[in-house]
Order: sequence, then structure tokens, then C-alpha cells
Amino acid sequence: MYEGKKIIRFLGSLACCTAILFTSVSVSAQMSDAGMPREKMRQMGKTNAADRKNAAIEKLRQQATVPQATSDGLSTSSAKGVAAPGPLGVPDLFGPYPNWAWSPLPEFTDAGAYITGTGIRKFVNQLPIPSTVTTDGLSKQLPIANPDTVTYPGSDYYEISLEEVAYKFHTDLPGNGTKVRGYRQTNQGTTGVTNTNFNYAGPIIVADKNRPVRVKFTNNLPVTANGGNLFIPTDTSMMGAGKGPNGTDSYPQNRGTLHLHGGMNPWISDGTPHQWVAPGAEPGPYTRGVSTRNVPDMPPPGGGVMTFYYTNQQSARLMFYHDHALGITRLNVYAGEAAGYLVRDDVEKSLASQGIIPPLAEDIPLVIQDRTFVDSAVAKPVYSVALLSGGTGYSTTTAPTVVIDPPTTPGGVQATATATVDSTTGAISALTLTAKGSGYTAPPTVTITDAPGGTGSGAGAYAFVNSILATDPTWDTNTWGKSSDLWLPHVYMPNQTGSALGLGANAMGRWDYAMWFWPPYTGLLNHGLMANPYYDTVNAPWEPAQMPSIPNPSATPEAFHDTPVVNGTAYPYLDVQPKAYRFRILNACNDRMLNLQLYKGDPNIPAVDNVNRTGTEVRMIPVPQGQSVYGKPSGIPDPTMRGPNMIQIGNEGGFLPEPVVLTNTPIGYETNPKNIVVGNVLEKNLFMGPAERADVIIDFSGMPAGTTVILYNDAPAPVPAFETRVDYYLNNPDQTGTGGAPTTLAGFGPNTRTIMQFRVGGGTPVPFNLANLQNAFKSTANTTGAFAASQHPVLVPQAAYSSAYNANFPTTNIVPIQANSLTFTPKGSAIPVTIYFKSKAIQELFEVNYGRLNATLGVELPFTNGQNQTTIPLGYAEPTPDHVTGAWTAAVPTPGDNTQIWKITHNGVDTHPVHFHLFDVQVLNRVGWDGAIRLPDANELGWKDTVRMNPLEDCIVALRPVVPRVPFGLPRSVRLIDPTQQQGVSISTIDPTTGNPTTVLNNPTDYGWEYVWHCHILSHEENDMMHAMTLTPTSSIWGQTELLLLNN
Repeated sequence: MYEGKKIIRFLGSLACCTAILFTSVSVSAQMSDAGMPREKMRQMGKTNAADRKNAAIEKLRQQATVPQATSDGLSTSSAKGVAAPGPLGVPDLFGPYPNWAWSPLPEFTDAGAYITGTGIRKFVNQLPIPSTVTTDGLSKQLPIANPDTVTYPGSDYYEISLEEVAYKFHTDLPGNGTKVRGYRQTNQGTTGVTNTNFNYAGPIIVADKNRPVRVKFTNNLPVTANGGNLFIPTDTSMMGAGKGPNGTDSYPQNRGTLHLHGGMNPWISDGTPHQWVAPGAEPGPYTRGVSTRNVPDMPPPGGGVMTFYYTNQQSARLMFYHDHALGITRLNVYAGEAAGYLVRDDVEKSLASQGIIPPLAEDIPLVIQDRTFVDSAVAKPVYSVALLSGGTGYSTTTAPTVVIDPPTTPGGVQATATATVDSTTGAISALTLTAKGSGYTAPPTVTITDAPGGTGSGAGAYAFVNSILATDPTWDTNTWGKSSDLWLPHVYMPNQTGSALGLGANAMGRWDYAMWFWPPYTGLLNHGLMANPYYDTVNAPWEPAQMPSIPNPSATPEAFHDTPVVNGTAYPYLDVQPKAYRFRILNACNDRMLNLQLYKGDPNIPAVDNVNRTGTEVRMIPVPQGQSVYGKPSGIPDPTMRGPNMIQIGNEGGFLPEPVVLTNTPIGYETNPKNIVVGNVLEKNLFMGPAERADVIIDFSGMPAGTTVILYNDAPAPVPAFETRVDYYLNNPDQTGTGGAPTTLAGFGPNTRTIMQFRVGGGTPVPFNLANLQNAFKSTANTTGAFAASQHPVLVPQAAYSSAYNANFPTTNIVPIQANSLTFTPKGSAIPVTIYFKSKAIQELFEVNYGRLNATLGVELPFTNGQNQTTIPLGYAEPTPDHVTGAWTAAVPTPGDNTQIWKITHNGVDTHPVHFHLFDVQVLNRVGWDGAIRLPDANELGWKDTVRMNPLEDCIVALRPVVPRVPFGLPRSVRLIDPTQQQGVSISTIDPTTGNPTTVLNNPTDYGWEYVWHCHILSHEENDMMHAMTLTPTSSIWGQTELLLLNN
């Protein structure tokens, strides 16, 4: 059962980060219920690549003293006298297993010839788009839903089914397809042909502004008794994923719902975490969420069905619908439950009809995700041998002997390798795998011995076997995915060893652990340390005697995958003509951010399959001196190979105040050590967190026929403190010895830099008229620009909006670090307005069940100073401090109205894309804790529903919720604070106004019209970075909706 989360103390760390030094935050504040004083910030991020390699080398030294062990860097379980880990077993956290997996890799004979059918080739399958069916053998089409306009006059009606199917992501993935869950339209539209086939990332719903969409959603997943459990690892210790309030029955894993992300919808149709249904035939007490409500003027749908009402009372924009069920949102979305949703309006239609933007019928969605596919769980050859330490003193006349242990599979063939010695230093400089062998199911030991009479020592290596048996031995192919199915990390690999072993660092570690971080959570975890079954005082003394008692499967702080997928196809290509296209881009990755650019493919880098495939890679150059790019051994893309610029005209809130030309800028970082945000992302191009959208025009008219253009991504993962092992690119270093992947080869994955390819045809070039577009967005004395004509008026007028409104707005309406209010004169008004801020917070901590990293939302105590500066972290299952009021119409602020300004203080190390349900916000500015003010990026202006919040900055947003108008009454949301617990139990929390620990009873609570706000890194959202948000309409709105409810 989920054991109510409580924050013990301030720690603020997410792992896999390069170390960043922070300044003091809170020095004298009230603490948690444990009564422990909050500490100053200190160096965060326990290990980086160098730490991990040093840990592996130190383990070599320790193992050299053990007779049974050999210098393999990481000893195998067979040397320990204990059984190797097996499916669903206790993972070895400190041995040779990275407890990670990679999509199928290209394989080669001992002579170096590519073995046909292995690996995933890039750019061999076409991008599925709405207008055509692919001709690459997969016959895909991204379907547009076809509305029934008769059943509910004045509305478009769709019946959407949630189903489990096999789907082919790529020609090279073996078998009949990957098991996924997703959506399919099942009713027929009123006119035309309805595509009722299942297609990943569809069906796309296209709606018109102010015309409602009604949806009947049916959960047709298998029931639990017949394979209804998820086919990816599900951590039942997460709130809402394990046992329910009766303490006996568990929540089913086949629950589903629809959340229209970005939609202005009544709360009963928002698809929040407690609004879900299980299939109609699902037995047990938990078949619908406690907040599930159906549309009052639609027939009661029965079991396994929900109805939704989407108002579309908003400007033209790209939205998307996806799952949001409590405890399994990240899993359901990863399994495939996400699809696009477009709203059209008259302003957009006018721009298209005048030829200012491309025709609407030619819009091309790009739904970008990252996935990892299970490689076959069979014995395999050794794939590579990574040199961890060259040692010293080896003979330069006679080569040392390299012995790779034989495989344990009967009939297997032993692999062989040779060593090259540096004639100057006497260190081994390289290893060459001369025979790969066969039959390996675990990483074999590598022994390096100097020539007879030689004194060389200290060299060590790691032999990598790319079978899930060898890389993730506790993965269960019967419970979870088989070959070509989806893989998800499920073992929490601690960065630390809990002792001086390995210099205190775990060579394969990925995330910090509370008991082994400083100060430790000694005695504070519900589940602390346990005996390590792989520890052996004689054969494996390098293993710590104890290990974290974290469950397997476990949720992980993030899950960064190795294969980009666009519209449901891995590494697709798209044929384009030399003209302008409009792309509607959605970052639908669970956790990965994107920095998208365009570069011409390098014709001089052939793919390693030797079939004359070129243009699959981006040419790189060393980082120019002085450029703020550090830790980038890949270099940066050659600027002479830049492709066409991107012209961004909209974000998730619709049209921007003016078009933004993006000139293909590689990612760069703040490197000034005197800046409080040193290490944060500074330079960027089309930089998108999960759930952010971009409306982009790309003009290919300047590209010669036959040119290949690659959509390139170099965003770090996580942002900003990147983890090198999840950055996959051509010729990257072999990191297998420290838990990473082997070197990526040309033309193949894994590669998270090269997202997709455009192939420019030989038609007559049709240049795009940028000046006409720019003029269409400007307002003049006689014309209203696209932004002003289509969007709600901005709340706080700033200079960046002057062109959009034909105005001369001040440069002073920005917020300094010390401010707790803002006084400004709204657009078109002569009356100044003063708004006092709502102080909100982000904090990164450890949860107290198992000591895993997590992040939370919370509040800052108001009017803080040097004596009293405190973040109050609060979880989803605690009373919410977040309350807003809704108005009938959009308007500029007036004194005393429902406008709010939130000042959100980020006390941690990750950049979080924070999503607000129901309403958009205006980003006013960001300000570092050192007082440095940063204005929004040009493509963040206007309205946004998802905003990036950076470490050690306050992000200031203005909001004024508008209540959706609906033809029926709405009830209030009344539920238990924590519906996963029994009514009346005590919930420990912190008073958000004083910082004092307190308790409340888990009793029915009135949430008004209930929405949520949360981080859209889905691994963060569910552990535990989400808050309920109550919306209280004005009294006149309450009265009208209650009257409608009575009439219904």
C-alpha cells in the first residue's frame, strides 16, 4: 500500500547531475514533523561520468586481492558463490549488471561485416501523416477523426475506444509488432469515410472554436483476469497503483481516462487523476475514480464508459489528449495513450486563405516521443570490450594476454581479444575484440596478464553482451515485454555504495539514495536497508553488506530512452517539395526535453551496413573557443551545414505576438561561475519540455533537390545537468563499463540526436514570404494583427507586446527578486492595479517510504527574509493551498478581480515543465536568486499552459481563469483528501501559512471545481509533483450552474 508521503527535510537533489554549487536557502525555518532544522544548500549531484569510471577502476584494485576474482572492473555473480539475478528477483545493484536495456543494436561478424536484419536502421520508414498512407510496407496513416454532427446538434460527437494492440514501429523490429495501448474511433462520422483502424498517436480530433466536442470514451482493455495488467513494470508502492483503502484489493492496471491537455473544459470533463474507469467487465471494488462524473445531458453510459464535454472556447491551437489515471499516468502514456487535438478559428482560416500561412489541409503534426524496445532475451556473442583502466608497466615487445571467460551456455564459443600497449607509457591503450564468441547470458570476466616476465598491472576491461539477460537480468519477459516490446527502467540504481567501497560511488549508479546522502535519513525511512544477498566476505568483498530495500519494480526519477519516435514511427523520413510546410510539433516524451534544429545530412558519412546510405548523420566540429558549451565531447553541428530556419508562429496557447525566426542554435549553458544559475541552459533553438507545443513553418525552397535535412536534438537529459549515458549520438564514447551503451554507429540507433529526416524533391521552388507573415501579426491604426484578433488580452502589458497591439508598452512591468507585488496599468485602462503575489515553490527531496528522489510543489512562506526564508513542500494527498476564482469572460485586470500573479520559487537542480489545467498563464519574467532578471524567450510570449521553471530562479506568471460556459449545471467536487486511504485516518502535513507541522483527518473535502497543476515530466508528476487546485466561480456563476443542475 502507498504509505502517505511526508517530507522529512530539505535536500533538493536530482541525481545523474554534474555537481552544481548552490547558495544558502533556509537557515532557521520550521521543519518537518521530525523536528529537524533545514540545512543550507550544498553541492548536489553525487556522481558524474568521471566518478563512475573511478569507482569501476577502484573496484578493479579491490578485486585484484580476491583469488576468485579477476580484473574485469565489475565482478560477475558467478564469482561470488551466489546465484545470478533472475526474472523478478532481487537485482544486483553493485555488480556487472547495469539493470538497463537498449533497443536492438547492429551486429557484425568477426570480419566486420554487417549482419543483415540486426539493429534499427535510420530513415527507412515513412512518416505517417493525415493525408496519405505510407508505401513502405507498414501502410500507416495518422487518422483524422470524423465527427458525427447529428446525434448532438450543435456539437461534434466521437466515440473513442481505448484498446490494446500490436503495432509496428519500424520495419527492423522483429515480430508482428510492439504491444501498445491507444485510441481508436469506433463510430461513423456524418459525412465522408471514417478511418476506424487503430493508428498510434491518433485519431486526431479537429475542432472549431466555440463548437463543442462530445466524446463517449469506452475502456476496452483486457480485464485483469485475462491479461489486463500493464505489460511494463508497475511500481505498486506508488500512490494509486497498489492497494486501495480497504487494504486488501488493489487498483487495476487497466484503468483509463482522457485529459484534454490545454482544454478549457468543465471540471467533470477534465480527466484529472481521480477521474477514470476500468473496463466494464473488470471485477473488484475499484472500477471508477472517486471524482468520475459524466456529462449531465448525455445518457448515463454504464460500466467502463465515460462521457466528456470539450467547449473549444479558445483560439486556434494544438492540444492533445492523454491518460491521467492516478498512479499509472506515466505508464499509460508510455504505452501509447496520447493523441493530437487541433482547434481552428477564423483568424487562422483567414491567414491560410490569403496564402500567408500554408493551407490548413497540409498541416503536418509531429508528435515526438522517445522509446526503448526490448532486444531478444537469448544468449548472444560479446558485443564490445571497453577498456576501463590501462594500467602501467606492460611489456612493449610482447603483447599482454587477454582472456575473456567462456560462456555458460552449452555449446557456446569463447570470445577472444587482443591488447595494444602504448610504447611510451607502458599502459594498455586499446583492446580489439578478435572473436565475439557466442552463448553469453552475462557479462564475462576479462583478465589481462602481462607477457611472461613482465611487471605490468592495473589494466581492466568490461565485456558487454547486448542481451537483456545480461544487461537487465531481473526483467521478466512473461510479465512484461518480449522482443520488440517496450522496455522501461525498473531498478533504482543508487549512486552511492554506503561505504568507502568503490570510493563511495557506484560505477553503475544513476540516482541518489537518502540513507547514503548527507545528511542521511537514518531511522527516518519506512523501509530502510536490507542484507545484500550478493555480498560475500571472501569472494565479493567489494559488494556492500547492505543494500536499499527499494522494491523491484520501482519507479525511477526519470526514464530517458534511446530511440526517437515521430507519429508512431522510429526514425522516419518525409518527402517534401521545395516550398513551405507548417508543422504542429508536440513534445510527447514522458521525461525528455528537446532542442530542435535543422542540418543538412552529411553525404560523406556512409551508414555501416554498406548499402550506400548517406545523409543519415550531422557533421560535427569541435566546440569553438569561448562558446558556452561544456561537457560536450560530441562537439557541435557544423554551422556551414545548417538547414532552413524555423519560423515559429505559435505555442501551446495559440498564435505568438509576432513570428520568431529560429536560426538553428545548438544548446549552450551559462558558464559564468559568478552567476547563481551557472549550468542552466542559456543558448537554445526550439527548446521544448514535455507537453510544450510549437507551431512552426519551415521553408525548404532554398534546399537543392536531393538534399537531406535532419531534425536534430541536442537537449541534455535531464535539463540542465545532463547524464552522458542517455545522450546517444554518432561515435559517442563506449560507456558500457559504467552502465551505458556502446558506441553508436552511422546509420543506426540508438541515437537521440537525429530525430527524423526530410528529403527535398525536385519541384519548382516556391519561396515563403516572411515579410507578409510578419506584417499579418502587427496591429496598425487600421488593422488588427493575428495575435490581438485571436487571443485573450494580455494581463500585464510589456514592451514585447507593443507591435501586436500597436501600442507603446513600458519596459518596467517586470518583477525583481525582492518584490511581493506588482503595480501596473492594464492595456486600455487608466487605472493602475496592484496585485500581491501568491508565493509558490518547487523543491526536490527524498520520499520517506524507500528513500528515492522525488520533487514536490509547495509554497514559500510569504514576506521571507534572511531570518525566515522557507519552502513548504506539500504532496498531492495533502490539503491544497492553491485556490483560484473564475470569471465569465476574458478581460484585462481590474482592482479586486480574479487576476493572480504567482511567484514560483525553484529550489532544486532540474528544469521542470509545469502544466496548469484549465487556464493559460502569461510568463512575466524569471529572476535568479542573485537578482538577475531574465525576460521570457520570444516564443514564450503570449499564453502558455506549460512553462519551464529553472533551478535557482523564481518564475513569475500572471493568470486570470475564465470559466467554460456549458449548457448544464455542474456539481462541486467533494472527495477524501487521499482517496487511497480509509476515511478518518490522520494525514501529517505542514501548515502552509506558518510552516508548522500539523495533522488533518482524511475526511470528505469540498474542492469546488477541481483541477490540478503539476510537473509534466511524468515521472515527477506521480512522485509527487502535483497539487489539486480549486476553482471557485463568482457567486453569479455558482447560482446559474446550480440552477442548471437542478433543472437537469
